[in-house]
Amino acid sequence: MFCTDIILSIFRIIIGIWIIYSGIMNLRTVWIWKDLNSRLWLFSLVIAVIMIFAGVYILIYNGAILQTIGIIIVGYGIMDIVQNIIFIKKVDDYLE
Repeated sequence: MFCTDIILSIFRIIIGIWIIYSGIMNLRTVWIWKDLNSRLWLFSLVIAVIMIFAGVYILIYNGAILQTIGIIIVGYGIMDIVQNIIFIKKVDDYLE
């Protein structure tokens, strides 16, 4: 085959770094919510930390890469949707 191992490794690294970066950006948002005395900052913190661990897991673990990436991306998508819903709710509460 045409360098499938290299392509999978590059794909794995890009996805892992992307998820870690997104988790770090969510951590930054969590600290802002904490300063605003929001009640949901702890839940968002847990989601952000899980996202960072998922990204690191993708970077480190070579076995069953496609299944692992698929499961983690679906989980990431769900966590990101929940995080954005919370963010929109907090922005609406703050603007009122």
